[in-house]
Amino acid sequence: MAARVQVVVDDSACLPRELAAAHGITVLPLPVDFDDGEPRTSAIQPLPLCAAYARAQERGGDAGVVALHLGSALSSTLANARTAAEAVGGVEVIDTAQVGAGIGVAAVAAARAAAGGGDLAAVAAVARETLARTRLWGHVPRLEAMRRGGRISAGQAVLSTALAMKPLIGLEGGQLKVAAKCRTEAKLLETLVGRCVDTAGGGAADCVIQTAGDSPMAGELAGALEERMPAGSTVRRVELPPALIAHTGPRACFVTVVCCSGVADPVAADAGADAGADAGAAVDDAGQDGGAAAAGEPAADWEEAPAAGGDGDDAAADPAAQTGDGPLVTTVDGALPTWSRNRRAAKERADALARAIAELARRDRSDPEAARWGAQAKWEAAEADRDAGDTRPADPGRTPPGADAGEATGGDAR
Repeated sequence: MAARVQVVVDDSACLPRELAAAHGITVLPLPVDFDDGEPRTSAIQPLPLCAAYARAQERGGDAGVVALHLGSALSSTLANARTAAEAVGGVEVIDTAQVGAGIGVAAVAAARAAAGGGDLAAVAAVARETLARTRLWGHVPRLEAMRRGGRISAGQAVLSTALAMKPLIGLEGGQLKVAAKCRTEAKLLETLVGRCVDTAGGGAADCVIQTAGDSPMAGELAGALEERMPAGSTVRRVELPPALIAHTGPRACFVTVVCCSGVADPVAADAGADAGADAGAAVDDAGQDGGAAAAGEPAADWEEAPAAGGDGDDAAADPAAQTGDGPLVTTVDGALPTWSRNRRAAKERADALARAIAELARRDRSDPEAARWGAQAKWEAAEADRDAGDTRPADPGRTPPGADAGEATGGDAR
């Protein structure tokens, strides 16, 4: 099987299951629990991320993995992903500073670059360049869920509710904020469509509408975008995953716009614009055919999905690609398919990380035994420094924590 860079995302990317399967993209679910009937989300932990990255490395012949997760300002999943990537090796974790379908569009663009023969650096550069051209706006009828989850400030939520405003939510600097306050739904729709048209800058753009259940705005928004967006633009609709609905509440409606390369956004300053330009230059320097999809075109032709393996041999080796059963969702219990030398090493690193996590949990500071262990370790480190030639005065009697004078000297303490 030919080596090929793999792409891993979480389900905040709003990537349809069949599309992820067609491009060979691994999708990991964000955990959702319920507390007194209220949904609660949590970050994906390092161990399942380790397992997912290790398996992706195996599938791609150790060509590398590009990991795209929701932005660091929105979840600690990214920090856990970096921990897991260090344990597995060969994984490029990108802070997307995004949430929603923009991550999915970047993942498809990266997967296409990988299918075209791009190496890890080139595929990662395509993803970054696509993300730099991505904007997100939307409407949440009730801001209480977002306030409770810490996604927007209490002041913004209270002010919008008290004034009976229709808030336009925007993503700026990786954080969700109230970008505009509109008096009526008609004004809200007009403002939202205007932002999308301005973002396109006269060029074709990819528009993905994301809804939480039955949103009354979605149909009107789709019609307005199809009528007013520049020629060549696409408009499609997807459902928000449960982890995002837990924060938006029902009837929320968002739209992601990915404009053509080189089009600046006149509406909101983008902190990642310089990084996106650097990434685009990296694609040119790499000289990979896969990067062509990221320049001068809408971000990704979602309906024109190549075979997951990129060639006949890869498709034959990948049962999921043959059956179309959906993206590969890796769990902690998922076994690695083979035991090559590199995969064995990755598995050992993942196991070592799991043991370290378990040990940290066991040595909680609230445990007296753990406190004694910490004091003992500190004493041993100090003794090792002195034995190595440290000139600081030695502890009288060199007595370890918890030992009495008799134990330290070997004699009777009386």
